[in-house]
Amino acid sequence: MTITEVKVKIRRIFQFFLSLILFRNFKILSIMFRMKSTTSPIEAFFLYECARDGYGEGAIVEIGSFHGMSTIVMATGSKQRQREEVYAVDPLLDVTIRSFFMENIKREKVENYIFPCFMRSEEFDEDFNEPIRLLFIDGCHEYEEVRRDILLLKDYLIDGGIIALHDVNLESVCKAVDECIVNSDEFIVEGRIGYILFASKIVSKNKALVCRFVRLNKIRSILKAMLDKTWLKV
Repeated sequence: MTITEVKVKIRRIFQFFLSLILFRNFKILSIMFRMKSTTSPIEAFFLYECARDGYGEGAIVEIGSFHGMSTIVMATGSKQRQREEVYAVDPLLDVTIRSFFMENIKREKVENYIFPCFMRSEEFDEDFNEPIRLLFIDGCHEYEEVRRDILLLKDYLIDGGIIALHDVNLESVCKAVDECIVNSDEFIVEGRIGYILFASKIVSKNKALVCRFVRLNKIRSILKAMLDKTWLKV
């Protein structure tokens, strides 16, 4: 094992215990650390609490599922309050990845709260006709693809519903988000958690949840900056 790999492992352990202190939810952390995902703990907990406590009534729709970690944490949150199911939209053309996805949601006992939709977003849009209260977009990160996903599904969002987009650190994603969300009169940008930017449709109805995660994100950023000044910087 290289020095860099050792550093990454130690940082991952540090992140685990920090998240345990901040969120006090071992179940979600155990899901995260059993699965392959680029979603950080604070991002996962944000999605979990949006699904569990977010405003309004309507479906939860996810564009881009991969192995299903974000799908599972949202389904777990919604299931805890006996709320709506998650539509997981992803072609998952790789048979192995599709198998991992199905095995993961079954292992975590949320298969009854997830509708796997093995298709592209434009195919999903052809038959979908329900209000959405939480829309999470983390599919293809090319500008045209992100823009298309937003424009296809934004009109289904209820007033006060949340749209969240992952990997806004990427120029292609940021360009589409700026064009369709940030500079649009339809949305109120609420903030950024890790690499997720989130906004409310027309009116802000999730003030307590937003303030909580903005505060936690500041704490996380300060601790990360302190960690980066040590030997553990990677």
